[in-house]
Amino acid sequence: MTKVKEDSLVKVHYTLRLSDGQQAFSSYDDEALEFSIGDGRVLASFEQELIGMEKGEKKKFVVDAENGYGQRHQDLVITFEKEDLPLEIEFKPGLQIQFPDPDGEYLPGIVRAVTEETVSIDMNHPLAGEVLHFEVELVDVH
Repeated sequence: MTKVKEDSLVKVHYTLRLSDGQQAFSSYDDEALEFSIGDGRVLASFEQELIGMEKGEKKKFVVDAENGYGQRHQDLVITFEKEDLPLEIEFKPGLQIQFPDPDGEYLPGIVRAVTEETVSIDMNHPLAGEVLHFEVELVDVH
């Protein structure tokens, strides 16, 4: 049987849970994730856990914050004047928004606090600071 190695094209189903057991994501609700090992589309720590697996194999593993999306940084919680932001948006805590960067890519942010004049937006990755608990099933490997 073919085992996953560097440059393998893999298809996986996975469930991601946080330390409190809350499910953050599951590909079982949609299509399996397909990517090449080493292409940079998923966490390197996730890829490394797949190395050596065979089609049909299941595995559970944990990725700490440092090897996941990094630690949270308070300096990435930025307060904006409302007048500098699009007026058509109704800002409220928990709202996820995206900002265009100079390269035309979009950066995600989560509204953390709103006052009459300001909006505080957290630009950390939503999973920054989290320990990630994965359950993976290797659907296919080439």
